[in-house]
Amino acid sequence: SLAEAAPRLRLDFSPSPLARVLRQVKVKELPCPPCKQPPRVDGRLDDACWRDAALIDDFSPGRPPTWARVCRDANTLYIAVKCDRVPGRTPVTKVKKRDVLPYLDDRVEISIKPSRKRDDQRRFMVTYAGVVYDAVTKGRARYPEFNAEWSHAVGRDKDAWTVEIALPLKAMDRTRKRWGERLGFNIGRDTPGLGESAWVETFRD
Repeated sequence: SLAEAAPRLRLDFSPSPLARVLRQVKVKELPCPPCKQPPRVDGRLDDACWRDAALIDDFSPGRPPTWARVCRDANTLYIAVKCDRVPGRTPVTKVKKRDVLPYLDDRVEISIKPSRKRDDQRRFMVTYAGVVYDAVTKGRARYPEFNAEWSHAVGRDKDAWTVEIALPLKAMDRTRKRWGERLGFNIGRDTPGLGESAWVETFRD
């Protein structure tokens, strides 16, 4: 019959694959307070500004223990990171030169997305050995020829290693007029053999 020949119609109101992926990414927001006196970037984390800085202590997974603090002044974003050591483990330090990808090294990595309207991100890495890598990424493309002017220092003792970073507005493709906007941000730590941990999972989102 004519009715039997009619095509079947299925209405599907389930979320799209992209929407399902986005649901699984937790959106976090962290107010970044101004500091009265900027830190001395020496890796020691003993500056007064860190006491009042915003705290990130919910890295996932939470092992090995890691925390970070962030604050800012009119021209710079400041970041402090403390990475507890793993007993009996020697940190990996293979890379010796700037802009060689340190994916096999113990490192801290920061991702900055200057604008939600663009796809590019700024990546800043500091290894346990104090070697840095910075690049602009667009999707899967990576441009390590981007060499921003920024400061970093690493401190080490028997219980932890620490990193201090100062990112000027220019390094993040920001201006003083745009400080009031949201800034895409993530921070993570890689411990070869134990994997990555990050403030927002998965790292580099």
